[in-house]
Amino acid sequence: MAIVLKKSIGEQIQWALWEITESEQTLCQEFTSHCDVTDKLAHITHPLKRREYLASRALLRQLLVEQGVDLCSIAKDQNGKPYFPDCQCKFSLSHSAQYAAAVLSQDAIGIDLEPITPKILHLAPRFLSEKELPYALTSATHATVYWCAKEAMYKLFNQTASSLRDHFWVENFELVGNTDAPNFTIGRLQTPDFEGKAQLQFQIWDNHVVALAWPI
Repeated sequence: MAIVLKKSIGEQIQWALWEITESEQTLCQEFTSHCDVTDKLAHITHPLKRREYLASRALLRQLLVEQGVDLCSIAKDQNGKPYFPDCQCKFSLSHSAQYAAAVLSQDAIGIDLEPITPKILHLAPRFLSEKELPYALTSATHATVYWCAKEAMYKLFNQTASSLRDHFWVENFELVGNTDAPNFTIGRLQTPDFEGKAQLQFQIWDNHVVALAWPI
């Protein structure tokens, strides 16, 4: 397994992508002393999902080690959002069949990773408003950016009583052709009980979109 992309956003945020090439057995060796990871693995039955789960946490562990911290215990809050009960760092994870993504931050953060496939265009009306649809449907890449941005905001704000289509909005954006260049836009969440605004950064990598969201 190898980190294929690692970035910092200022001094507060570090994120990375890891290509998943190892077997489950090899990944498990990363966690021989972390029973909370292996215990949770017992509840995942699909072999591919097990590898994705392990890879995302192996990447998270490496980011922590680079900051001089061993892998902290991971708990979940009342909404099911994972967090470190014994560490001040905030984190977010995502994964696909090919890659794992992880981000560490001193403040609340969300990350999402998705492969770009044509089927996203058929699903777009389920998660996009009527105002967003015309721009998003120009390409599968545009539609995937919207999906990832909204998923990253969903993780950031941790508001379970919200709809990606009805409560999350992403402002129009431009795609930079260079895959190593970040793209930026603004996102918002508005429900009867909550309002939030997020800075969104997204990047295209190997036919995937990775999006990050942090509060502004």
